[in-house]
Amino acid sequence: LEPAECSAISVPRHQQVLPDMKTLLFVDVDGILNVAVRDPGCAPAVFSDENLKLARQMVGQGNPLADRISAVADRNIAAFQEEGTYEKFVSDPGSLCDLLVGRLARLIEAKGRCSRIILASFWRRPQHVERRRLLESRRQLKQRQQQQEQQPAVMQEQAEPQSLGCAPATVPMLPVLPDMETLLFVDVDGVLNVAVRDPGCDPAAFSDDNLKLARKLAGQGKPLADRISAVADRSLVAFREAGSYERFLTDDGDLSDLLVGRLAHLIEAAGHCSRIILASFWRRPQHVERRRLLESRLTAHLGRPFSFDDYTSFREETGAACRISTIGDYIEDYCQRQQGSHKRKLRVLVVDDFGVTALRGLTCEGKTPIDSVVDAERYLLSRAGDGTGVLVRIIHAFEEFTDENGMQVSIGCGLRLDHLNRALQFLGKGSPLNETLIEDEFSKEHEDVKCCGIWANSRITPFFSRFIRGSVRRQPDQVEVLSWSGD
Repeated sequence: LEPAECSAISVPRHQQVLPDMKTLLFVDVDGILNVAVRDPGCAPAVFSDENLKLARQMVGQGNPLADRISAVADRNIAAFQEEGTYEKFVSDPGSLCDLLVGRLARLIEAKGRCSRIILASFWRRPQHVERRRLLESRRQLKQRQQQQEQQPAVMQEQAEPQSLGCAPATVPMLPVLPDMETLLFVDVDGVLNVAVRDPGCDPAAFSDDNLKLARKLAGQGKPLADRISAVADRSLVAFREAGSYERFLTDDGDLSDLLVGRLAHLIEAAGHCSRIILASFWRRPQHVERRRLLESRLTAHLGRPFSFDDYTSFREETGAACRISTIGDYIEDYCQRQQGSHKRKLRVLVVDDFGVTALRGLTCEGKTPIDSVVDAERYLLSRAGDGTGVLVRIIHAFEEFTDENGMQVSIGCGLRLDHLNRALQFLGKGSPLNETLIEDEFSKEHEDVKCCGIWANSRITPFFSRFIRGSVRRQPDQVEVLSWSGD
């Protein structure tokens, strides 16, 4: 506070005469500035108005978490020298209870100037910077103090929070979990951009700079330039989408904003009871800035702070089969951690181009052959225990075609509209697409057809240096490129 502000605050005399006293105030958020309901085997559930309404509807239907939340709402707090029930602490869309935030503000004012306020919550982590800013924006301390002074006692505090006009935030606690949970595994290269396969090298970025250079080099004996030009001219009409792949050109961040927007739509469709898991090469620590860029783009499209809920392991991956196994490891571990808690159905949705590679001739763990998307789905299903109540869908953002000169072209084709529709239909959200993503006359009814694909990620690089300095050496973690004959 500024000196002028401090002079307007009534401070107890004993604090004024002890200037040599310092205070360290450690603050948590979840369970302090909101009510957190324990759900054995899962993260605590947020005690929000939306969750309470859903819990009321599910009471007595064999959902223990719903019963717990209802019991918390009805719990009288008179024994704690306070009127009403815990329902007065229901949180707002930002997962903060304004009444409790106001009490923290009073505590901060009471500790005096010679103090340090230290955030010890999960919200302190870098990926939750937007959540922290939301909390910090909840009124200036002086305004909070004036609000509280208008109330003669804590017993008379209003249970209904006043809207502060802050953007909602996603907190690291799960909402009421209905009968269906969703694990959404997301790749970046080849899904949120187009990746052009360059045999013997990393896939090339389909960027505006690369396309301009490819146009100049087309027909000069540069196969990659010819491939990039062919991709740009490739029509999307066959996939019920207007235009050509040129509409998916990336910006400086190696992301297509159109495709990022489609992923945001998919995340929204997955609902609150979901985990968004990054399994791309971007998940690795050396690419933290790229990951933050992607999260900021998704935040803009979603209209709320976003960060990935989790990542697949950083185990060394030597090829496509190893990547499939990595996904299987995550599913197996997740299902084992759910044992002993309320049994819920599980949807597993994987969106990936598999390193610009088709499913053929793979073997997982040295014993499970993978020759189709169905094989891959069955393998992932086998990693989910007995597989009861588990659904698996793989969306493969991959296309292979032959250009007019007879050259074979393979691409990670991005989250095309047909892929998005299939994913939405798997999530049971097929109809909202026509209302929210009217991009062309082809975004109409789509059949729920299994699409070719399998889990993977890859690293794409600019290609123009290859023409100047020679070929780029293959990196150790580059996904092996396999032949493809259709799926």
